[in-house]
Amino acid sequence: MAFHGADPVAQDKEPTMAYPKPLAFRGLNKAFQLGQMVGGVPRALDPEKLMKKAKKRVRLNDYGDPYFKEGLEVLCDSINTDARVNAYGYFLAEGTILNFLETRLLLQDRRNRDHADIRTELISPLIVSGLARTGTTALQRMLSAAPDCHGLEWWELNLPMNRNASDSAEDRIKTAEAIIRPRELFTPHLDAMHYIRPHTLEECFWLMGGTFAARTMTEFMVVYKYMDWYYASADADKKYADYADLLRILQATHPGKRLVVKSIEHLENPHLILKHIPNAMLVQTHRQPTECVPSYCSLNTFVCDLTCDDLDMHRHGRAILDLSDKSMQAHLRNRVGLEHKIYDHKYTDMLKSPVACVRGVHEKFGLEWSDEVAFTVGQHTREHQQHKYGKHTYKISDFGLSEDMINERFAGYIDTYLGRD
Repeated sequence: MAFHGADPVAQDKEPTMAYPKPLAFRGLNKAFQLGQMVGGVPRALDPEKLMKKAKKRVRLNDYGDPYFKEGLEVLCDSINTDARVNAYGYFLAEGTILNFLETRLLLQDRRNRDHADIRTELISPLIVSGLARTGTTALQRMLSAAPDCHGLEWWELNLPMNRNASDSAEDRIKTAEAIIRPRELFTPHLDAMHYIRPHTLEECFWLMGGTFAARTMTEFMVVYKYMDWYYASADADKKYADYADLLRILQATHPGKRLVVKSIEHLENPHLILKHIPNAMLVQTHRQPTECVPSYCSLNTFVCDLTCDDLDMHRHGRAILDLSDKSMQAHLRNRVGLEHKIYDHKYTDMLKSPVACVRGVHEKFGLEWSDEVAFTVGQHTREHQQHKYGKHTYKISDFGLSEDMINERFAGYIDTYLGRD
């Protein structure tokens, strides 16, 4: 089923519109509308203009391999046409895409100069993946609590390199704080769904955004046409070649530390991760789809609704179900023959005994397990209990879905990795 195609279930029904926007957020959007009136915020995205603007901002001209351009063009068209994007949405989309383009330029500049960071040897990174809302965040943060590990933080995933000679990590952290501040002030209730700040460990799809063969923008924009293109045509091989170099650059800033990363889209291509990062240690999380898919629908619908004015919850719920299904089917195809390189981890086991789950990862990959590691991981779990920032509540019917619909899509996966209750 195409994400943007006709919806046979809903053709004869009124669209089910999403949540009322908070009053404070509506005021914020009004401010960005004024920005559109004076030309500071775009009314549509033009890929060529964005590329020129990014070049000017970092004073670099070489984007390297042009494979990314097709994805950028499809993404801009999808943002411009798939939904009625509001002023805040265009402000956010433009700023995010410019950051991604700057990262491409900075990466290629380091390649052109044969920068030492590009040649940094990766200490076998731990790479966590799984369907959204399967505990990847919690597991990544527990694994990162070990003294010899470093989980990548949101600010360094978004801004992994100095943008000029005078730029510093402190400057980039301040920039990240400015990006996150509107969320803190105007949508604090999102913390119950997913807590994010500049120093929280985050999805490394932010690091892959500049490939424009990634799912990053789908987390806050309605881009159905882009998702169709992503699963049909995106060059994941070149994406992971870029990703491996970016990880090496970040490894250089954390010498002696094992990087711990996670992303829901890593689920789809374990074979390509191992092609470009042969010493990667892959950890796969598993949770009943009838639990994780509606939870992802709720989070993604709420965030995407902030950037547009016409989101249909039922249509979007079915798009999320399609996306999750396609992602899992890709994983099942591409993990064949790699089972011995993947640690399969159940969400329910983590809830029962989180420290034992982390120890299981260590034992699988021959990593040291000591009293110090057990203490730091245990301390982290005690300080970061589930629902610390509030409880995330929703109904599966809000998104036009049912448990039967979800179970039918994931029947083979459930039987193989989870079993029936």
